[in-house]
Amino acid sequence: MCRGKISPTDGEYTMIKPKRILVFILDEQRYGLDLDAVDRVVRAVAVTLLPDAPEVVLGIINVQGRIVPVINMRNCFRLHEGHFYGGQCA
Repeated sequence: MCRGKISPTDGEYTMIKPKRILVFILDEQRYGLDLDAVDRVVRAVAVTLLPDAPEVVLGIINVQGRIVPVINMRNCFRLHEGHFYGGQCA
């Protein structure tokens, strides 16, 4: 079954691949990221803070042996600080 759209181009038709988006909510506002830009989503775990890191970098975590930066999306969008509750940030 085809889920893409068909678009005419100079008298010919080509398939347009549907866009996949990761949607998340901050302060009751929905945001979306192109799924091609997302490597993985992991549950909230203890973060090692980096005191001299840029404002948007909260710290780092270890994901299967790889050190991965944790980005504070609230700082990216200049929102108030949230708190973690049961694996989610509120």
